[in-house]
Amino acid sequence: MRNLIIALILSSFSVMAVAAEKNNQPQVQVQFAGYKNSEPVYKVSIKNPENVKLNIVIRDADGVVLHEELVEGTNIVKSYRFTGEDLKASDLVIEVSRYADPLVSRIKLDKSPLNK
Repeated sequence: MRNLIIALILSSFSVMAVAAEKNNQPQVQVQFAGYKNSEPVYKVSIKNPENVKLNIVIRDADGVVLHEELVEGTNIVKSYRFTGEDLKASDLVIEVSRYADPLVSRIKLDKSPLNK
């Protein structure tokens, strides 16, 4: 009985550790921010509690890299301006990954504000 209780306690600690580890993952949010010079602007906000280096890549539907940069910080905010033709011709995707690690987040740009 005592071994069962110890096993349950240890498994609950490992579940809490996994949950805490997931909370430390960078959290990415992409929002339509408006227009600048008649071109749509999207704001990317990243909460990066571990302050790890992150790679931001913007790709078109064919996988062609349109922009790539390495960023660092705990609260990162970047704005990206696109031509209307870029957005009409292809779906664009913003990918955020830990530098040299697997993908953290892949977000397809919401083009619905552009149709209003």
